[in-house]
Amino acid sequence: MGDNDKELEINEEQVSESVKVVEAENEDKSVKKSKKKFRLISFKTKSDTITSLIIIVALVVVIFAGVNIIKIFANYKQGTDTYDELGNIVSVKQKPDEIQTFILDFNALKAVCPDAVGWIWQQGTMSYPIVQTNNNDYYLTHLYDGTSNSSGTLFVDYRIPEGMDAQNCIVYGHNMQNHSMFGTLNDYKRAEYFEDHKTFEVYCGEHKYIYYVFSAYVTDEFSETYTLGFGSPENFQNYIDMVTSWSRYDTGVVVNGEGVTINGELVVPTTENHILTLSTCTGLDGSGDRMIVHLVRGAEVTENTENATEVTAEF
Repeated sequence: MGDNDKELEINEEQVSESVKVVEAENEDKSVKKSKKKFRLISFKTKSDTITSLIIIVALVVVIFAGVNIIKIFANYKQGTDTYDELGNIVSVKQKPDEIQTFILDFNALKAVCPDAVGWIWQQGTMSYPIVQTNNNDYYLTHLYDGTSNSSGTLFVDYRIPEGMDAQNCIVYGHNMQNHSMFGTLNDYKRAEYFEDHKTFEVYCGEHKYIYYVFSAYVTDEFSETYTLGFGSPENFQNYIDMVTSWSRYDTGVVVNGEGVTINGELVVPTTENHILTLSTCTGLDGSGDRMIVHLVRGAEVTENTENATEVTAEF
C-alpha cells in the first residue's frame, strides 16, 4: 500500500468518525427536542385537566343551586296553594269607606285543623290561622293540615296554657323570602311601614279583636321578650314598659293599668291587658337575632257588614 492509499484510508476513517459524531449530536438534539416536546405536552395536559375539573365543579354547583331554587319555589307554591284552600271558610268584606274587615268561620276552621286557636289578618299583608300543639317543633315544618313543608304554620308557644287569651301570648312564624307567613314583620324596622300598618284583626277562638302595634325591635333568642309568666300585675306592667322602651320608634301607643291610650286618647279602658308577641328571625344566616312586634288587644269587633261587598281573601 502506497502513501496515498494510507492517507486516503486515514481520511475515510476521520470522515467516518466525524459522521458518527454528527449523528450522535443529531440524535442527542432529537432526544432533547422529544423530551422538551413531551414536557410541553405533559404540562398542557395537566393544565387542560385542571381547567376541565374547574368547569365540571362549576357546572355541578350551578346544577345543585338550580335544583335547590326549583325546590324552594315548589315548596312556596305548595304552601300557598294549601293555605288558599281555606278560602271557603274565610271572607273579606269591603266597606264603603274602603276599609276591609275579615270574617272567619271558626268552627269550620276547627273541622279541618283541630289545633287551630285563632287567626291573624292584616289588610294586604297577612292572613293565616294560628295553631297550638304540645311542642314548639312540629309546626316549624308542617302546614296546618299536617303537610310537611318548610313554610310551617304560625303557632303559639306550647308552654302557654291560656293560649290566645294569655297576658303575653307568644306566636312564632317563619320569615319567608316570598313575604308569606311572618315575612313582612321585618318591615316594622322602619317607622314609615308602621305608619301604614298600625293594626291587625285577630280571632281568639270565635272572638275577634282589633290589636294595636305598640313596639317593634330586634332582640336575641334568649331575650326577656319571651317571658311567659309574671306573677303579679306589677311585674306584667314592668314587662310592658320594658319592651315599649325597646321599640325602634315611638308608636304613640301607651299600655298601662288604665288600658290602651293612643296619641293621648284612651281608646280601650281596661285593667286586664292582653298582648300578642309576634316573633320571627331576621333573615341573617347564623344569627340568633329575632324580629319582635308587640300588639295589644283593643275592643272586640262586632260584625257590621251592612252595605259591604265581599272581596277576594288574600293569603
